[in-house]
Amino acid sequence: MAQAPSTILRPAGFLHRSYEISLLLKGLLGLTQMASALILYLAPAGGITGFVTWLTSQELSEDPGDLVVLWLLQAAQGLSISTVNFYVLYLLAHGALNLGVVLLLWARLIWAYPLSIFVLLVFVAYQFYEYSVTGSPTMIVLSLFDLLIALLVWREYRAVLRARAH
Repeated sequence: MAQAPSTILRPAGFLHRSYEISLLLKGLLGLTQMASALILYLAPAGGITGFVTWLTSQELSEDPGDLVVLWLLQAAQGLSISTVNFYVLYLLAHGALNLGVVLLLWARLIWAYPLSIFVLLVFVAYQFYEYSVTGSPTMIVLSLFDLLIALLVWREYRAVLRARAH
């Protein structure tokens, strides 16, 4: 049965909807990470460099000094086998954990809420560490997203506990 618009606009309705949407996005991120790991693993040697060269050739012909394009090309050319293997394992593990968190929360298993918050906070700690090493703003964005999800999971956990107590 569909919710009345006034129910959706209430803070509790809005926060619950935000929780559901954030789980969907987190699940999609997990699937994307796992698919990326598979593609990276199956890419032939030099395939990544060739793909980046093909992808950026038009921009490079228009602006040979484009810093972003030159950085992408240098990054692709600097990928070693061990670096690629690290990213494959990282993306696979991170994606599987993301997907696992989402599936456990959708199953509404009471123990999954605190476990998920813990996993998300570990992600945040690692991403801040990576930011301190690489300076990548992506790590800050991912950390803020994970913190938001952790807060929504905590709020949802409290709501589930209250509902079970009544």
